Amino acid sequence: LEFSRLGRRVRGRIRVGYKKFDVSAAGGPDYQGIVGDSQLSVRLAKPVMVRASYVRDVRFSLWYSNPYFIESRPGVGASLYLLRFLRLDYDYSIGRNRYPEVGGGGPDVKRLDDFSIHSGGVYFRIRKTVALGFIASWWARNSNLDAEDDKRTFFGVNLTYDF
Repeated sequence: LEFSRLGRRVRGRIRVGYKKFDVSAAGGPDYQGIVGDSQLSVRLAKPVMVRASYVRDVRFSLWYSNPYFIESRPGVGASLYLLRFLRLDYDYSIGRNRYPEVGGGGPDVKRLDDFSIHSGGVYFRIRKTVALGFIASWWARNSNLDAEDDKRTFFGVNLTYDF
């Protein structure tokens, strides 16, 4: 279900589906179940937009004991239009990755990662609805396996058609 705009203030999408992840190894931990992705944006006032999202999906894993993990990630964010050509964004999400198989942390430990992401961006309008964005994100993972705790900072540039 996707709605581009309800009035001029609300837009978003809701996607729900059934996914099957078939591990090619015999006896592997196959997954089948519900997955989804939803986003909702609401313009509170002319210069302010707030948003919320939720993702639940099965992701391919490079971790040697598990071919996939199940990610659940709710998030919130806001945009502030400072000038006709300048927008500031901030997003925050927390998440959890659950791995289906025991391994790596002892004989009876299934890996479980909690993470948080802070992201900020500055967008400059270059056409009517097109903008160039410069983004910085800080990501931190806290795992039940000590060796898997991590923190990272990312920088990026993107082009959006939704200014």
